[in-house]
Amino acid sequence: MSTPFITRGSAPDEWQVVLTAVGPWHDVPRELLKLQDRLYDSVDAILDGQISATFPALQGCRLVVRVICVDAPEKEVRDFFERFTNGIFQQGDYRKARDQRRYASDIGFAISFERTLEISA
Repeated sequence: MSTPFITRGSAPDEWQVVLTAVGPWHDVPRELLKLQDRLYDSVDAILDGQISATFPALQGCRLVVRVICVDAPEKEVRDFFERFTNGIFQQGDYRKARDQRRYASDIGFAISFERTLEISA
């Protein structure tokens, strides 16, 4: 998995923290744990102000943590992602930090799935 990057979102005050998860995934539970760690790291970086310190223009904007999966098992990843996104802000510390809106007006999540294209010469 690679380092996240920042890109514009669909609205003027929205930015995306983009993570990629590239397969093939031979050990799905292990890869899901790695993705979970990266998702927590991204949310922590938003809530702790690390992202807005690095990119001051993002202060107070809506930030979307977007995962782009390439050659990943869609059902397993989608089920995991749904559980993660539905549960993270049920946790007291995460809910409290999000509700304070110190560094982001809102935090959202998105996921997409792609397949690697093989091009033969």
